[in-house]
Amino acid sequence: MVSTGRPDPGLLSPQPPAPALPMTYIAVYNSVTNSLNATYVTQPVTVSQPPGDLCGAGGARYVLTGYYVNDEFTANPPVIEPGTWFATYEVEAQYQEEYLVSIVSPLPLAVNGTETTNYTAWVVAGSLLNLAIGDVYLANNTMYTPSIGNESIIVSSPINLSISWTPNYLVSVESVLPIYVNGSEVINYANWLARGSILLIEANNVVLGNGTMFKPSISNETITVNSPTTISITWTPPYYLVSIVSPVPVRVNGEATTNYTAWLRPGSTVVVNASVVFLGNGTMLMPSVGNESLTVNSPPLTWRWVGRPTT
Repeated sequence: MVSTGRPDPGLLSPQPPAPALPMTYIAVYNSVTNSLNATYVTQPVTVSQPPGDLCGAGGARYVLTGYYVNDEFTANPPVIEPGTWFATYEVEAQYQEEYLVSIVSPLPLAVNGTETTNYTAWVVAGSLLNLAIGDVYLANNTMYTPSIGNESIIVSSPINLSISWTPNYLVSVESVLPIYVNGSEVINYANWLARGSILLIEANNVVLGNGTMFKPSISNETITVNSPTTISITWTPPYYLVSIVSPVPVRVNGEATTNYTAWLRPGSTVVVNASVVFLGNGTMLMPSVGNESLTVNSPPLTWRWVGRPTT
């Protein structure tokens, strides 16, 4: 203050106020945006950074988890109080990297132990996802096989996984006697086959050593699998081998023959007519058995006719 006249010391302040000098320095670093902001403050200040989704694109994001202030962590935005002496505060925002994971399936699977058909979540980079998945069996003899098996995935990028399932059908071929399925001899065949699989069934007559033969209800069949399938092959009641041998012709069921061999069903009738045969040299052959009506009841049925010379 300036005035004219005689000086008056009472107008002078004995303690003039000290000028306000910035004594506190703050440097705030953001590693995601690679930015550094620094300033001096003379009033309390709250340091805050964007909460998340920084540089997020294509299923990646960064989520704020807290701050390091001079190497000490705090989850909340720090409040910096200016001091009476020079002080420096280095603040670094901490972000966690996360990726969007989507796993979709029309049938259930387990993701980290939780069953789901649609798993969608932001997952911390480096996390482990354990997928447990297996065949699914339905009551109608249909089995669905997934396009992947059990897997452990380390999340290092966005994941968009769609699981497909392939239908398989239970195919059974039942038989009490041997048959061939796709070239392999089996008695009862059962297997899960994918849709569109080809099944070649070959069933042949089965002849036993005692002169008995069984015939299957089907012969060669080619099947395209489009649904659960059960095939039961039945075998006709046994056929018995009938053999009639004669050195001279006889009639069997009206037909002349010297060697009749046939597989006949049980209960079948064979009519044999054997008559005296006169040879040109004055010899007559007489059969050991005359006309007969034979009923086939067991294997083998063998008749031999032997002529006897008569002078």
